[in-house]
Amino acid sequence: MRINKERLKNNLLSLSKIGYVEGQGITRVAFTDAYREAADYLKNLLESASLTVYEDPVGNVFGKYEGKNKDKSILLGSHIDSVPNGGMFDGCVGVLGALECVQTLKENNYEPNYSIEVCAFIGEEGTEVGGTFGSKNFYR
Repeated sequence: MRINKERLKNNLLSLSKIGYVEGQGITRVAFTDAYREAADYLKNLLESASLTVYEDPVGNVFGKYEGKNKDKSILLGSHIDSVPNGGMFDGCVGVLGALECVQTLKENNYEPNYSIEVCAFIGEEGTEVGGTFGSKNFYR
């Protein structure tokens, strides 16, 4: 199996435009309008991949590819928030790379034993409520 490199590249480039300011980089701090726009963009990608999309009470975004055992999941991903004036790859490659892997599995009719969930934790780059907020507080 091979991933679709063009799709992954296009998704990364599209996401990198959200919160981007020429000459300054990307500012997509958690809980801001730019972050919410990015989270909505990600949810649309997850829905387009026919994953079950949900957001937990703290704001982490998930897309679930159900496996034979629906009660247990393998979690893949990272974050889509950024530090002020950050770059386009930190965190986003983890989330969109995970999505690309799941899409590739689905396109090849692979049925996993356990569900696989793509996750974007919120507030991993530090906010007023502390760093790694989403992964410390995600709700299961």
